[in-house]
Amino acid sequence: LSSDLSLSYTQYRLKYKNVMERQDSSENPLVNNRFSSKLSEVRLQQKFDYDAKDWLSLEWGVELYSRVFNPNQINNIEFSSPFTTYTTFQADPYIQTRLQLLGNSHLSVGGRLNSYFNEDYHAVDFSPRIAAFLGFNEKNHFTMHYDRTFQYAHLLFTGGYIASNEIWVPAYEGAPRSMVDQYSVGFKSQKIAGQFDLDISLYQKFFNNITIYKDGIANIFGDADWQNKIVGNGSGKGRGLEFMLSRKGKDYSGHIAYTLSNTTYQFDDINDGKAFKYDFNRPHVFYINFSKQLNEKISLSANWTYQTGLPYTPAIGKREIPDPDNESPNVVLIYGERNSETMRDFHRLDLGMTYKKLSKRGRNVLWTFSIYNIYNRLNAYANFYHYTPSEQAAFDLDFRDKSINRYNRSFFPIIPSFTYSIEL
Repeated sequence: LSSDLSLSYTQYRLKYKNVMERQDSSENPLVNNRFSSKLSEVRLQQKFDYDAKDWLSLEWGVELYSRVFNPNQINNIEFSSPFTTYTTFQADPYIQTRLQLLGNSHLSVGGRLNSYFNEDYHAVDFSPRIAAFLGFNEKNHFTMHYDRTFQYAHLLFTGGYIASNEIWVPAYEGAPRSMVDQYSVGFKSQKIAGQFDLDISLYQKFFNNITIYKDGIANIFGDADWQNKIVGNGSGKGRGLEFMLSRKGKDYSGHIAYTLSNTTYQFDDINDGKAFKYDFNRPHVFYINFSKQLNEKISLSANWTYQTGLPYTPAIGKREIPDPDNESPNVVLIYGERNSETMRDFHRLDLGMTYKKLSKRGRNVLWTFSIYNIYNRLNAYANFYHYTPSEQAAFDLDFRDKSINRYNRSFFPIIPSFTYSIEL
């Protein structure tokens, strides 16, 4: 019997500041907005391991969580929101058993009882887990896996090249805890033809009680009542195939990996009830890695990555809305179905060389030369609509009597780098 006791503290904090001042005046700033969001977590875990028999081992314990959320703290010239915090507690006792079967096979069965408390919202859930590992011989294995997981904090993400942010909010009555059921099967084979390893898996996921922003909402800046900007009780489906062929040898090493996947969400109050693509849905992801040791001192490496572009919601027109401060109306964009189009595909090639030698004191010295994105691919990080590609695009959105153009924003062009290190 062995035991382990651990205590950890984690904090996630987001800060956003927007200040505009007059260049020809000492007056107060025209705009002085400050937004912050914070999540603090204390985790205590007590774990026990026990090898009851040669064919049976047990692991059990309990995890305790205390989380403090401050999703939306706002300060500007005219308004400061109260410092509202939400404190939640979670207690999760669990047990996991491992049964050694005949030959190279084993079965793992377990479960976790989750108890969550957030003021007037409480939830008690059971998370079963089962995994079967069937070994035909020492080199070929077949796996089957099922688990149900619950999450009691929702991550709200906003994409964009100016104000990308991730905000954590607690599960509550209007946005209850989310649940995911995952099924997977796989096959692993080692030393094919004496040198290659193969790993193939298929999976399917079912999501319940997903929480995201409502249509037309990109963040919770400026609104102390953030609950009015999100919607829960969504569902989703995800499925995929993952493939990897790898080799590790003295002359060269590398691997080829490919993922084919698709994930969709559905909400009654979003996108007219139609299913839409997940914000980070990438149907195709392809990766090649190659490294070669030329001699005892010099090694070379190359990595090529390809990914389908991320989905986005296209603008399909514009319309006028009344402006209470002006006689002429404002002109705003009309958007189509949510995430119905995709940005251009992402790909890049990285090269590297490492030179290794001994210093006068007998220590290993490494000189590393690398080039990121060697063919200078301008991969789209985000896009925006405007009539001009100027930097004012994020602030001046007057489309009156002007055409609508879509522009991509790209970062990280070709970047050479050099590293010198000494192994102590």
